[in-house]
Amino acid sequence: MWDAVSFVAHQYEISPPRQYLKSLNWKGDRNAIRKLLPTYLGADDTELNAWIMEHMILGLVKRVFEPGSKFDEMMILVGGQGIAKSIFARYLAIKDDWFCIIENIQGKDAVMNLMGKTVVEIEEFVALRNAKSANEAKSFLSKLSDRIRIPYEKFSTDVPRTCILIGTLNERTFLNDHTRERRYLPVECHKENRKKAIYIDKDFQREQTEKEYLNSIREDFNQALAYGYKLYKEKKHSWSIPKELLADLYQEQEKFKYLNPDVEDIRYFLEEYKPKTQEPNLTCFKELSMYGYQIKSKSFSEIMDNYFPEWKPVRSSKTKRISPSGVSIPVKLYYEREEKL
Repeated sequence: MWDAVSFVAHQYEISPPRQYLKSLNWKGDRNAIRKLLPTYLGADDTELNAWIMEHMILGLVKRVFEPGSKFDEMMILVGGQGIAKSIFARYLAIKDDWFCIIENIQGKDAVMNLMGKTVVEIEEFVALRNAKSANEAKSFLSKLSDRIRIPYEKFSTDVPRTCILIGTLNERTFLNDHTRERRYLPVECHKENRKKAIYIDKDFQREQTEKEYLNSIREDFNQALAYGYKLYKEKKHSWSIPKELLADLYQEQEKFKYLNPDVEDIRYFLEEYKPKTQEPNLTCFKELSMYGYQIKSKSFSEIMDNYFPEWKPVRSSKTKRISPSGVSIPVKLYYEREEKL
């Protein structure tokens, strides 16, 4: 009997978020999405931030209309207390019932919290910091669905994701991966630069009543969502970050990475020691070891590939001997400076 009831019920599923988005009337403002971050969080009005905001809204719309669709990027709002980053995420979710905050990415409770939501906040990045590894965190972001046995159901089932993820942080250092990771989209927020508070504030309220002011905030987000729905239907969004913005993204990410002493050691070696060696345009992991640096081989390669683009890797299937410091060293991987000294 229960199976029959469940089957019939699923034939007549109703999605309130889908109905809400369809009901919105876009009034023609093509900057409706772009101005959200500068207006309410004081973020710089850059092409990168504009694309990030558009990408998140289009991701929300896509997940509402195509549950389980691919979307593995996360906007990370970075700024001090009192700027209301969480309230911003809550407004983006449309309704409180469609929003939640998670502190753990493991277990049944984490999956249950995602169900039926449009926006899920990872406050202070804590859920991803508590992950067992960077790969586990990336896997969580990339999932299209979550497997769980829903209460009163007999068997486990795959529940397609309907939400996007937004991180919020007060501190400035949270990225510790060597690789340039396109999943993480940081946005720096400045309370002093915002044009409008996202909560009742008499300094911004002017002659509006509290109700009128709150309605104006909701309308700003509605117009952004309405424009996002229009772009989604017309398929006018680049789901991959434009190539011309990649350098800007990587530069922003560098602001929020932990200071890696290995990076600074290698930088010092390349700038201070290498020009004085016999072969200033060649180096390898073993050369650093000769100078007493205690860096793992894998870390050396990751750092060279990601932090020093002027040094190009040269790989060989057979062992080759190089003498970067006057001593013959057998290697299969070494680095050559692109612009010779």
